[in-house]
Amino acid sequence: MKRLLFFILLLAIFTFILIIFQPKSSRENKRSGPTVSKELSTELNELFGKGLVFLNGEEINFSWFTVNSVSRLTLTPNFDEKISSFEFVNENACYFLANGGFYTSDYKPLGLLESEGKILSNFDQSNLRNGVFFVDKFGVAGIVPSVNDPNLELAVQSGPLLLMEGQPAKLLISNDEPRRRVLVSLDQNQKIVFLTAYSADDSFNGPRLKDLPIALKMLSDKYSLNLVSGLNLDGGSASAFYSPQLFLSEIKPVGSFFCVR
Repeated sequence: MKRLLFFILLLAIFTFILIIFQPKSSRENKRSGPTVSKELSTELNELFGKGLVFLNGEEINFSWFTVNSVSRLTLTPNFDEKISSFEFVNENACYFLANGGFYTSDYKPLGLLESEGKILSNFDQSNLRNGVFFVDKFGVAGIVPSVNDPNLELAVQSGPLLLMEGQPAKLLISNDEPRRRVLVSLDQNQKIVFLTAYSADDSFNGPRLKDLPIALKMLSDKYSLNLVSGLNLDGGSASAFYSPQLFLSEIKPVGSFFCVR
C-alpha cells in the first residue's frame, strides 16, 4: 500500500513539473488561438461586438462577429472526428468560429449540409428547422426557407427562422428551456454576422427560444446592426463560439464548424 501511495505521489510530482516547465508560448497559443499581427488584431476588434438587452425582466448578453470577406468563411463537418472547438481553432488558424446546425443521436446531420460544394446531407421538411443559411460560389450569402441551387459553396439547414425582412418571427415552442444560443444573421448590406446569446452567470444558459426573435430585433435596433434576417443554429451544450475576445466552449461534440481564417 505504501509503495502504491509513493508511486502515485511521484506521478503527481512529475505531471506538475511537466506543466510548469512547458514553454509559455505553447500554453498561450492553445489558450488564445492563432497569433495575429497588430494590424490584424485591430481589424478583428472592429469586427467583434458585445451588448445586452433586457427582456421580460431578464438580462440577455450577446456577442457577435462580422465576416468581412465571404471567401474567408468555411463550413467543416465534425461528425466523425469529434474534435473540440479548442483544437479546431488552433489547427485551422480560425480568427472566428461558430458551430453549425443540429445532428442526430448517432452523429448524422439533420437536414441539408453542404461543404466545399459537396452535399453531405439532403434537405428535409421540418417545422422547427425551417431555414437554410448558404453561401454560393459567387460569394452571395442568403437565409431562406429552402434552397435548390447547384452553385452553392456551403449550406446548413437549421432553425427556427428568427428574422425575415427585419421582422421577428412569432414562435410557439414546446419544452422551451433557457439555453445558450448561437445564430447567424445577414445585415442590410448582406454581410454575415454570427452571434451568441448567453447568461453572464452561466455561459451555457441563455434565453428561451421563443424570446430569441424579439431579443435579436432589440439588439439590432439598439446597436444599429441593421439585421434583416436571422437563423438559429445548434445551441446549449453542443455549441461553441470563438473570437480573440471571447471563447465559449462546448460540453458535447459540435457537429460542424464555421471558421473564418
